[in-house]
Amino acid sequence: MSERIRILFVDDERQVLDGLMRLFRPQRHLWEVRTAPSGAAALAELAHAPADVVVSDMRMPSMDGAELLAQVREHHPAAVRIMLSGQSDREGAIVRAGPCHHFLAKPCDHDRLVALVNRALQLRHDLNDAVLTARMATHPALPVLPRLWQAMVDELAAAEPSMTRLADLVGQEPATAARLLRVVNSAAFGLERTIDALPEAVAILGIEALRALVLAVHVHDACAGGCPEELERLWSHCLRTAQLARAISQAESCSPAACEAAFTAGLLHDCGRLLLRAGFPEASAASEQAAEAHGDIIAAELAAGGPRHDLAGAWLLMRWGLPDPVVEAAAWHHRPDQLGAFGFTPLDACHIADALSGGDEPDAGLVARLGGDVRLAVWRGLAAQAGRS
Repeated sequence: MSERIRILFVDDERQVLDGLMRLFRPQRHLWEVRTAPSGAAALAELAHAPADVVVSDMRMPSMDGAELLAQVREHHPAAVRIMLSGQSDREGAIVRAGPCHHFLAKPCDHDRLVALVNRALQLRHDLNDAVLTARMATHPALPVLPRLWQAMVDELAAAEPSMTRLADLVGQEPATAARLLRVVNSAAFGLERTIDALPEAVAILGIEALRALVLAVHVHDACAGGCPEELERLWSHCLRTAQLARAISQAESCSPAACEAAFTAGLLHDCGRLLLRAGFPEASAASEQAAEAHGDIIAAELAAGGPRHDLAGAWLLMRWGLPDPVVEAAAWHHRPDQLGAFGFTPLDACHIADALSGGDEPDAGLVARLGGDVRLAVWRGLAAQAGRS
């Protein structure tokens, strides 16, 4: 990370680009800043010289930010993708852009963007560790990104995405459809009647939860094996964590998008445990024993000679292109102090929910930073309420 960071800003307003160049001039010894006035110009610029980070405005003629970043994801997957959007189009941008890494509200705050870029690149540095990558390369059943996911991304990138068409896509995979119906009808959703129709189930779940469940089901099925009861316990734990993480985020007045990211983080945070089951059985057995005894899972996995489940899961999610807050939650849900303070994040919500739903205590330093015993009492109340549902 010693070389200058190559960052490309894309906006159709020249004065905005000029302002960004002035704003980030103090970073010139660390950042190589380039600009492009349109999506097409940005793609041409990237074809000429790659970028480590692409920051695009949402509203642009001909090719908007969602379309541009979808192209960047396909042709330049290593680049960090950041969307800038106004409040009026922010939620729509999140839906249409698929798994962008970060969203920031306009006008762009210099310090926040600098911190976010540095954090994103540090995450990639940590997860591109040569030892971890070499170990994961030996995994005998590493899941690939499911075709259903890409079909959903394509549908959501359309000018007018349809929930009905999304339901039709899910219906083409009966096992996934059955799992989604089961989740919607579980006690976690607390519905007063049974939902039998897939379109209604998709509407109840919402787009972000649907995305998360499709990935979670895919990893679960790809890595299935061993004791069915243990797999079911893990699935139930992840679903409880997801629901509680979203409830905690709502209690902390996070944005709707951040609350949904917390749900996704909670549902996928332990996907590395499934990867260990399928590829590193000794480390998996040590992890399960430590979990049962409320011991140090990470230490047990390392002592057994396997990769850590948290980093293994995050490694896979990063390569699938999921948003950074979700990858961070998978990577550090046992060690939230690895990252500095950044407001209340999905990682914070996931760590708290994971601990409370498993009968453990959240990290004391994190609790102190986020409000101490007063907030902890609120989170415990939400956990108790979820346990009664």
